[in-house]
Amino acid sequence: MDSVGVQPVAQSFLAWLNYTSPVSTLSPPIDSRLITINTVTSPGDHAGHLLQSIKFNPTIGTILSAEHMDITFNCSIDVPKSLVNQDFPPITLWKNGKEILDVSSHYYQFDDNELTTMKAAFSIPNAHHSDKGSYSCKLTIENVEIESDPILVLLEGLPHFIKQPQGLNVTRNEPFNLTCHAVGPPDWRSVQMYLHFGISDYNFGFINLVGLLWG
Repeated sequence: MDSVGVQPVAQSFLAWLNYTSPVSTLSPPIDSRLITINTVTSPGDHAGHLLQSIKFNPTIGTILSAEHMDITFNCSIDVPKSLVNQDFPPITLWKNGKEILDVSSHYYQFDDNELTTMKAAFSIPNAHHSDKGSYSCKLTIENVEIESDPILVLLEGLPHFIKQPQGLNVTRNEPFNLTCHAVGPPDWRSVQMYLHFGISDYNFGFINLVGLLWG
């Protein structure tokens, strides 16, 4: 055999070994579906996630009642038991952005496997015109304030005076003022002022009478 022809074949065989041998040592490909990434979640992050999901349960949106009637409504909320402790604050009632401290209230609490349902019932006895407005319930958890949807209280009844004429000591033949102011509902109203000598005047809601005393 010609030695010149053997040498290129041997060199080609060695080159093939050098090329293929690293492949035999490679590990089989890894299925990306089997890869898991472990993330560490702090207790604060977990509590923050829970707080974002806490909301008051839907309740009545508008209450229409007559004056001097009792008004009752309630608010309820579901709180994860992990956030509830012995010093947990109660649900508070607010009106037009201010907390109401002198309202009649009852509180209830029901425990489930994972949730604690808190319920507050509020009562306004013998409701007056000043009791109408926008109410809401609030609960503070981990320094985060949670507020319910507004509850609008409307009252129907006779108009009433918010300013009445005051007794005056007047000087004869000198002008004086008598003022009164009435508000509804109902919105349509007129105010009349009668004097003992038969003079009267009227206006819508507000009247200011300038008179003279003689005789």
